[in-house]
Amino acid sequence: MKRKNNDIKIDFGDPLEDWIRRAYKFADDLCLPADFINEAKCIVVNAFTERWLNKEFQDKTFPLIFKPHRHEIAQHFLTAGESQIVDIIELAIYLKTLAKDQNINKVVIALCNMKQYRSAFLQLSFAYRFLKFGATNMKLEPPADNGRFADIFFRIGNESFLCECFCPDYSKDKDSIEELVNFGLANILDMADNKKIKVLIVLNAKTSLSAKQRKQIEVSCYHLIGKLCEGKILLEDDLPCCQIKIYNATEIKKKSLEDYNLLINQLTTDSDCGINQSWVEKDQLEKVRDGISVRIMEGSRVFVKRPPEETDPNWLSELTKKIESKICQVRRRADNPKGIIIVNSGLGLLRDPSDVQSARSIQRKILGVHKNLAAVLLTTRVWTIKQRYQYRTAFLLSLDKSIFSKDDYFYKMNDFEDKMDLLTDWQKPLGDIKPARTPKIFTK
Repeated sequence: MKRKNNDIKIDFGDPLEDWIRRAYKFADDLCLPADFINEAKCIVVNAFTERWLNKEFQDKTFPLIFKPHRHEIAQHFLTAGESQIVDIIELAIYLKTLAKDQNINKVVIALCNMKQYRSAFLQLSFAYRFLKFGATNMKLEPPADNGRFADIFFRIGNESFLCECFCPDYSKDKDSIEELVNFGLANILDMADNKKIKVLIVLNAKTSLSAKQRKQIEVSCYHLIGKLCEGKILLEDDLPCCQIKIYNATEIKKKSLEDYNLLINQLTTDSDCGINQSWVEKDQLEKVRDGISVRIMEGSRVFVKRPPEETDPNWLSELTKKIESKICQVRRRADNPKGIIIVNSGLGLLRDPSDVQSARSIQRKILGVHKNLAAVLLTTRVWTIKQRYQYRTAFLLSLDKSIFSKDDYFYKMNDFEDKMDLLTDWQKPLGDIKPARTPKIFTK
């Protein structure tokens, strides 16, 4: 089955100038620091270099289904929506604040690497936060034992800390279900379009998917859509790796709009992720980017249920092992600083009792065993109704109070995320902020 080119060519001109134009356009609505917008662009461009960015910009192809083939920063300039504009300005603030660090260039090199970008961004984010809250002797990329390097060194009062930041990668051994969504469905939806029918594709994955299994799902969907064209309403296939259902949305909608809407609501409730395909005229795309209402034609939809392995507590042991593997990065016998590991994890949201249980398990297995490790920070970056990114963090502190006694420091950090607008208040002194809510801190 030969893969088609499902991309379209759209040229919005110079991406950097387009980003500037759109940032000023949204400045009032997003409460952006208008006097910093142009400087923010220059800071980021100087860090990544125009040559590097222009190379990333050369392919101005916009995938119909998102494919992470382009660096995140380049994508932010090319598709400058609200969150992308905020993201660029936030990065510029971190780079400007930490510009005098002698190792900032090492972090910039990591930012340029697509696989290391998010971990490097996390490093700058928390270095900024520690500095904002009075940390002294801040150093990026400080040396650790055995020729290794940590991400951040800093002092709070008389205590010194080595900090390692990372975003776990779970995709080394097997392709995730998201890769099926990102890479495998473009041809399938194209087939439905060519047959002039709209379909609802439901994929209930039973396991994580290898490339071979993903191909099996694609082939099965092809065959099922071909049979749907014969007037059938629903066809199914039960593969060892995935249960597949494909509904003929065109026929269902013709017979009963109410039944169609009920089905959509049910499938949406039962799924973890998916795609809603919509069509607009090419000359209307600029209006869509600017948030102007245009006529949208509804297309096919995909509903995906993750495999049990990706929602089951089994993944917890893998995360624990990944955290343990980073402990050597925060060891330094010469001055024996205390270690902090910052992990990008949805557990930071503590959404339900199972998340709390998982966090306590990590605290018990990591902080209850490894000496001189002060804390593990489980954090995730979310887009809020304030049109800002914020870090939601669960602080797992050492059970040994002689190792770490800075609970109040983290109270302030949690409160900072709720109270401060990083984009407009970053130049102001922090002052003494009193906690406004109960922080997510585990001390026992």
